[in-house]
Parts: sequence; C-alpha cells; structure tokens
Amino acid sequence: MKFFDLHTHAAPDLYQRRYTVDSLEKELIESDSFAVFKSHTNSTVPLTLNSKRIFGSIVLNEFQGGLKLPPVVSQFIISQKPFIIWMPTLTGYVSPSIKQKKFHSALDFDYPRNQISINEKLKSNVIDILKFAGENGIPVASGHSSKTEVELLLHEAMKFNVRLIVTHPFYKLTNFSVEELYRMSKRYPNIYFECNILMNFINKGTIKRDIELIDAVGQDRVFIASDLGQTNRMTVSDGYDYYFNKLTSYSNFSQNICNDIFYFTPKKILFGEKKSNMEPLIFNTSIAKKKPSNSNECPFCHLNQLTNIIDKNDGLIWLDNKYNTIENTYQTLIIESEDHYGDISNYSYSYNRRVINYIIKSFLKLSNQSRFKSVAMFKNYGPLSGGSLRHPHTQIVGFENKDIYSEISEESFLGYKIYDNKYVSVNISTKPTMGYCEFNIKSRTSYIDKTSDVIKDVVGFILKKYFNKSCDSYNLFFFLQNNNLICKVVPRFIVSPYYVGYRVSQVNNTERIKDIKYEFLNYVKECHFEK
Repeated sequence: MKFFDLHTHAAPDLYQRRYTVDSLEKELIESDSFAVFKSHTNSTVPLTLNSKRIFGSIVLNEFQGGLKLPPVVSQFIISQKPFIIWMPTLTGYVSPSIKQKKFHSALDFDYPRNQISINEKLKSNVIDILKFAGENGIPVASGHSSKTEVELLLHEAMKFNVRLIVTHPFYKLTNFSVEELYRMSKRYPNIYFECNILMNFINKGTIKRDIELIDAVGQDRVFIASDLGQTNRMTVSDGYDYYFNKLTSYSNFSQNICNDIFYFTPKKILFGEKKSNMEPLIFNTSIAKKKPSNSNECPFCHLNQLTNIIDKNDGLIWLDNKYNTIENTYQTLIIESEDHYGDISNYSYSYNRRVINYIIKSFLKLSNQSRFKSVAMFKNYGPLSGGSLRHPHTQIVGFENKDIYSEISEESFLGYKIYDNKYVSVNISTKPTMGYCEFNIKSRTSYIDKTSDVIKDVVGFILKKYFNKSCDSYNLFFFLQNNNLICKVVPRFIVSPYYVGYRVSQVNNTERIKDIKYEFLNYVKECHFEK
C-alpha cells in the first residue's frame, strides 16, 4: 500500500536500526511511498538531500544543539526540501517502553535530558523556534513533551500559525482523551494528531482509540505514522499493511478516508497547503479561425499533402500541428490510422498495441527536450470531447514556460479499484478532476502492451455499454510518474455547471460505482471470450 510516513527511524540513531537511508529508499520504491527520517542523535536533513523519497528532520535534543534556534536555521539553509522540527525526545519524563541496543558504544553514557518548559512556561528559545517555523512554513512535532507542555505549544503555535503535530497522543506520557484532542482541534485549525503504528504493538487497544479520534476530528486532521525501524520489529511497509488490515476490520472507513490518513494528510502537513498559481493558456483566435472541422474536407485523409512530418512508422505519422493555437507552445499530433473512422474501440488489440507504444515513445522523446517546462499528451474523441476533427489522432504539446500539471492533484489518480492484475490496475477516481466517472489505468512503463489492451477495454466499455450506451465522446490523458504510466480515461457529457462556475467536481455514489465495476468486468469477459 502507498503511504507517507512522517515518523521513521533509520541509522545513525541512538539505537540500532534495521534501515540505512539507502535500504529504506529501496523499500519505499516498492510501494511508491515516502517517509521522514527521524534520529534522536543526528539531524537527518543532510543525510536525505539526495533521496527522492526520504525527507529529513531535526530533533532538538542536546546531541543536535538542544533548544536553540541556530541549529534549526543551519538545517533550513542547507535543506532543499521540507523537513520537520521535533521538540526534544530525550526528556526523562518516562522510561522507554521497549529496550533496544545502542547504535554505538560511545552512546553508552547518561546523556543529558532536555525539556521545553520551566515552571509551566515555555522556554524563550522554544518561542523563537516556533516563530521561525511559522515564518518559514516548517512543521513542528511535540516530541516527548508532557501533556502540559503540549498545551503550551498549542497556545504559542496559534500565534505564529505553525503546523503543529501532536506525537503519539495516546502514549502514557500524555495519554490524552479523544474528547481533549477534539477540543484542541476546534481551538486551532493547524493542529494534527499522529496515530502511531508502534503504539499499537505496545498497547493493543490503541487502534480503537485511533478510530474514535478519526471519527471525532476528521481525516484531514489525523495521519498514520509508523515510528518503526527497530531491529526487532516488522518493516515499515509490513507495519502499514498490518495497521491497515486492523483499521479496516474495526471500522467502515471509506477508501477516501484511508487515502487521506495514510498519504494525503501527512503529505499536506509536511509540504503545507498547496496554493493555486494557475495562469490561463493564451488562445490565438486568428489561427483558430483557419482550423478545419468535421464539416470540411479532412486534411488527415490526404497523406500526400501533409507537411512538417517528424516521423513515420508504418501508417503512424507524427507531425507538427499546422494550427498552433496556444501561445508559447509547440503543438504536435500523431495520426493513428489511414481509416478516417478508426478508433481505439474498433482497432484490433494488436494494432492498438502498436498505436499506444508509438505515442508513448513519442511522448517520452518530446518530454526529454530541455526547452520545455512540461509536455502533455491527450486524445479527443467525439462531439463533446473538445476535438475538431473526427480522424483518429493523439496530440502531444510542449509548454515552454508552464507546468501543465501544476493544478493536478495526486488524489485524482486514486479511487475505487475495479480491476487489477500483476501488470495493470484500474480504478474509478473518488476525487475526480472534473467528474463524474474518471477511469485511472496504472502500470509500469515496461508493460505497455498489457496497458494498451486495458485502455482498449475501457474505451470500448465507455462507448458500447456505459450509461445505457448513450456516451459518444471521451478523452484520454497520459501521465508519466517515475517508471509508472497513468492513462486517465474520461467519458464526456455536457459539463456540469458546478464545475464551470465553481470548479467543484461531482462523483457517483458508491452503489453506482460498484455497478459500473461489475458492468465493466462483464464487458471485458465478453470481449476476451470473443477474442
């Protein structure tokens, strides 16, 4: 399962750990997950600079300079990505619940304890650190502070708008009640609560309190963290699988809630709220007036008249778009077939594989050109798709100074799973970009043939079975993420005024999504039986 763990232990640390940065990174790649590396003795910010999946943190124990602002500032200066500031964890308030071997014999001494308050008031240095964190958007975790100290942190965090994490709130050190945490959430909208997987091994009843907390304050204020990395415990990935199975066996939480608490909420805490920086594309009407349409003679049917051809491959032709209607872009298209009425839905499986392989290779080729800030690939089909020509083609557009993906949420790629094998998975987005029904087809880029078959099945289902056979239009959008390919297939109808006027998408209810799943699976059985 995919997760974003804000509390992972690796070496070097006070105790021996099962992970190094490299071994943790390898494990995270397997599940497309991310983690924040926490050490009681070392700042992990410099140790994670070259990692794509691991973020750093600094724990304000005496090993790292203690409760002083300069160590935090130094890590802020060198960090090239978000990190977490942890209040001290070696506070001496309670004895550790588990015994562990020290990481190094040099650590076998009575190391100094450090607490954030004196006479029930926060130390002035703590306030300076909170102020700096608020000004620079750095999240702060309570560490092993006492219950009273967490309340003091909350009071000051509110002044500086700090994203404050309450670490394992049900641990014996603080032992908050759900009611107390609920009241804290109402006082301060920027406070977040950690549900801790390790605590569920130490205290078997914690999972039920976690569920009560999620119900009470909502999935946007609670996140799941492992606190794992010990040599005598399960791996972080196994810990998440274990916790997920326990959570879903004791609760009726939807896939949306699980996606949030395991991935999106912790990611939001680390990065902060994303602010829209959308700038509209500039449409050149003088060029658009010259474009042909379905009412004119089709230019793609006259191959001998085509110009500015980039590449040909046995019936597939990649060429410059003669009508570059969007400013500061390089618009190209791929003619998929000589058949004016061809489409993915009526191609043979073998021919469709050729088409998809070719357009993906072309997409990658243009994406690798440094002159573009981003490159998009999409396909229009049907009168409601936004396309002007019926002849089958796919468009690849390079954007010189715009990140075309900046407004896309990762959440739109997650949803209710309707199909899965070891090569390809399909879900219906539960947080679609536009709605109502968006099919996400995911695979490794090494499985293009398998993916092509599933794309054909989804497109065929949309045009031949979906919505009482009344859908005659669709779009395909392609996304490359590391070694993964996502094809979003969107059935097109008249756009909802909720989206046009308010940018609010709509989604089918769970019962309807389940119906679509079984309709699709039955359609696939029929197709492959006939094939």
